[in-house]
Amino acid sequence: MLSNLAPLALVLAQAPAPTLVLRNARVFDPEAQTLHAPADLWIAGERVLGERPLGTPTPASVEVRDVAGATLLPGLFDLHVHVAVAGSGMDAFARLQREDNLRSQLYCGVTHVVDLHDDQAAVFATRERSRTEPDLARLHCAGAAFTAPGGHGTQFGIPANAVTTVAEVNQCFDELAPLRPDVIKAILEHGEWGPVPKLPTLDATLFDAVAARARAAKLPLFAHVWTLDEARTAVEHGA
Repeated sequence: MLSNLAPLALVLAQAPAPTLVLRNARVFDPEAQTLHAPADLWIAGERVLGERPLGTPTPASVEVRDVAGATLLPGLFDLHVHVAVAGSGMDAFARLQREDNLRSQLYCGVTHVVDLHDDQAAVFATRERSRTEPDLARLHCAGAAFTAPGGHGTQFGIPANAVTTVAEVNQCFDELAPLRPDVIKAILEHGEWGPVPKLPTLDATLFDAVAARARAAKLPLFAHVWTLDEARTAVEHGA
């Protein structure tokens, strides 16, 4: 038994000293889909060192918080946000300060968000701030979405990559690429649901052109769809 404890003791000796211990934490493991028994979660600065048995002795300088009854989750990722607007409707919406949105996300446990359509002149600067300011959720972004003139995405007053030819797709992509987008967004929605009228959208040729440029740049392509047929089209053409 002592021989089994020796490797563990060596690992603990080599680990950084904790700066914060969350005592009585119940950690949810999303990969195993299990809720762990209460334990102590050791943290060193921005690094989670791992769980230790409940009541493991800690250095006197370490901050210890008893979180009995609380469940600890890994940081959540939201893969579809628009940090400049609130989710208040398709045509009546409130503008938000991007940084305030990111602060709210982080307060609610969302540590990373992907913005799928915003003003390229502003959103990438906000992304850079999110990488250094600890009170902001980490922002990943597409810049302006690719859509048809008058199509979905143009109603918000945010500049869109509204294209009608492959040449326009390439021109818009050439302007977007130096900003180093994290993903690319293209819109295939035709509308005609609820109060939404029929909308122009990208045809297969234009969507293929966007997909080809995204693939060449090794960037994920996100497609905005509403129907199952639109989803099939997006997958068949490279999303």
